[in-house]
Amino acid sequence: MGRRRVRRSEPELRHGGRLLRPNCTDKACGDDGCGGSCGTCTEGYCAPDNTCVTGASTCTPIDTVACGDSLTGLALNQAGATQAFDTYSCQQFVSDDFSSPEIVYSFVATKNERVTVSGVDDAAIDLAVLQGTESGCVDEAGSCIASSSSTAIIDVEAGKTYYFIWDTYAPGLAADSFGFDVSCCTPVCAPGTCGDDGCGGTCGCAEGEFCVDDLCGATPPPAEQCASATDVGTAVTELTIEGDTFSASNDYALACSGPGDADAPGESGDLVYSFKTGAAGDYRLVLTGGFDGPYALSVLSDCASFTCEGGFDFYDAQVDDALVVTLAADTTYFIVVDSAYGGEADTFTVTITPPG
Repeated sequence: MGRRRVRRSEPELRHGGRLLRPNCTDKACGDDGCGGSCGTCTEGYCAPDNTCVTGASTCTPIDTVACGDSLTGLALNQAGATQAFDTYSCQQFVSDDFSSPEIVYSFVATKNERVTVSGVDDAAIDLAVLQGTESGCVDEAGSCIASSSSTAIIDVEAGKTYYFIWDTYAPGLAADSFGFDVSCCTPVCAPGTCGDDGCGGTCGCAEGEFCVDDLCGATPPPAEQCASATDVGTAVTELTIEGDTFSASNDYALACSGPGDADAPGESGDLVYSFKTGAAGDYRLVLTGGFDGPYALSVLSDCASFTCEGGFDFYDAQVDDALVVTLAADTTYFIVVDSAYGGEADTFTVTITPPG
């Protein structure tokens, strides 16, 4: 006699030779033990004990952290989670939805220093940093000072309170078993010096001064401005310019390489080069930036007045994309290497191919 087949009335999952059945007893939400769900919460969020909880609508820190702390085993639905924020004024992307619960930790600065907050295993979780106001932990009047997908670096002032807010940028994303580290460093900048501050940043110079060999002075470094443009020679054969914009200052707008006018943002550091043409004709210029820029290239016949001969934004450049400009013979032209947005600094290469 054949084996009788039994019809089962509910889903089952076979695991290690055992049959597992969904279990939603005393569960209002969350995992049913078989890869399914016991339901979702119409309000609030699903807590680890599979109950629906409505988080506080005000920003309330779970605890205070200090320099050197490392926290692990965190979850956005843990005890003390709040639902105070749907958006942040300094969030990276306008379309992000932060309506899920968040967890908040406070930090009280004991001295002026640089603080780095680094997420650990925080794939779908973003970090926002608020500086405390008279109203406490609120996003108002520029109090949102940093937003990041994982790591934020801030300069803190002694006696002030800061709030580290961990939140996920879309409802339903995994937001558990993560952590974060807090490290602190005091920058050292001697008077009249610039360059490395010992904490991963740079020491700046006074307005009107320039940083050359880690010293501040009135003379601009090579390629920093039109007056100190670096001459790369005569383009009778192909010329190559190699450099980086890591320490370049932001002196100019995008000239003619932005959206068609000299008022484009140009918020990154820029460098200026000059070259002389050989024969008259079409010159082909290609800018190859690093992962973080620069992307914008301008050719000027008069650098001081920013007289444009042509420009191109290589951000989405294809293999055959190039800036082609018709130039006169035996004439000096200027090249401005730039980017549209702050923080776009990296190594780059510019090639200039003459006609013929």
